[in-house]
Amino acid sequence: MSHQLLRSLISEMVQTHLEESDKKDHVSEYIDYMPHDEKRPSRKEIENHVKKHGGDSIKIKNVKHDGPAGGASEVKVHGHVKHVMKLLNHHHGDNYSHDHAGHKQYQKNYY
Repeated sequence: MSHQLLRSLISEMVQTHLEESDKKDHVSEYIDYMPHDEKRPSRKEIENHVKKHGGDSIKIKNVKHDGPAGGASEVKVHGHVKHVMKLLNHHHGDNYSHDHAGHKQYQKNYY
């Protein structure tokens, strides 16, 4: 086996391992987003909010608006457990740990 092929295989295996372990560290949760004014919030506005108060790994999976005029929007977020927990702590004024144990405790208390 050539060195280039061997390096390529090792690189691919490492990347696959990193992607799999990264998925294990990701969680999904719901938050209610209330805009500062009466208009319906844009996806970009919500995204800026969750990234500001959580972290860059957070992605918005779904947004459900209450009505056409605005109001609270139910937002499903997905990202690294550290960032999601940081967002949830900010959102609820709580102080859960930023790991899977904190997420488990959050779910126990809120669901």
